[in-house]
Amino acid sequence: MLPLVSQPERRKSGLETNLARYGGWDIGGRKQSMEVRGKDFLGVVARRGAELGSLEMDVLSWYTARWYEQQRDPEGMVRHTLYELGQDLYGRKPSGKEVRLLRGAIENLAAALITLGGYNAHTGEARPKLASMVHLIESAVWAEDLDVETPTREDGPRTGGLRGNSYEVRLAPWLVRQLENQYVTYLDWRTQRRLDGLAKRLWVYLEAEQYKAVGNGRESSYIILGEKAYTALSVNNARERDRRLALKRAGEKIMSVDERYESVIVERNPVGRNQWRVLATRCRDAERRSVRAAISQSLAEAGTDARAGHERRSARVTTS
Repeated sequence: MLPLVSQPERRKSGLETNLARYGGWDIGGRKQSMEVRGKDFLGVVARRGAELGSLEMDVLSWYTARWYEQQRDPEGMVRHTLYELGQDLYGRKPSGKEVRLLRGAIENLAAALITLGGYNAHTGEARPKLASMVHLIESAVWAEDLDVETPTREDGPRTGGLRGNSYEVRLAPWLVRQLENQYVTYLDWRTQRRLDGLAKRLWVYLEAEQYKAVGNGRESSYIILGEKAYTALSVNNARERDRRLALKRAGEKIMSVDERYESVIVERNPVGRNQWRVLATRCRDAERRSVRAAISQSLAEAGTDARAGHERRSARVTTS
């Protein structure tokens, strides 16, 4: 048998932009459920048939990137083994439990029937007064009875096109059309995998937003908070202040993981004082980020030295 060749580390994934903004994910603070109903900024939100959690989002974003990498099959076909999917998700061969979770995520993506507000799935048009019920995966074919986990030329004559734990997944036609038209939000895979919960949901949403330049290589965007925003971000804490606190903590997590984000804060909306908003500011220029990081580190070290000096002086006074 030929030696196993390790695959390159994945760097990018992607989500169709409506799905990046879709309020039917069970990721933020919402308990996983078979059904979701509400309204987000796009319009009506509904989902039934299956849960769509963090793993399902990661797998679908992986399929999106894989579809582009496999020459954009016009029928929406994506081919892979569970080993390849697990390797990208976990950085190693998936365990038996992880394989079961991956299979379950694929089943959920195929079973979920979602409603997208403000979108005509037949034409691809954005229409505020319309809503479309759609699937994400049209069908999936797999060969779980074969005992070969990774493709090799030696196993080819015996296993044919499909090898053990191999999948052929067909993306839904509406989704393929959207991807063909480049209506996609590209994501940094390593950052995506390091985030979870509300921090991941908020980060994906912010990545799909449009940003406005604010000078010095920086750009910003904001989300006005209210019921539609909380639905879009899967936030359902009972009290308003708890919702804002959860988003504040999520923003802090994003800043600690994604170096592009200088700040992700929850503040009063300067235009409508009775409203709150999430304001995100980021810097795309790597050189500017490096300079700012060096300045921040220098200031932090200076602060540490100043505190240490103060403590030494205080100790001398106490001793005398």
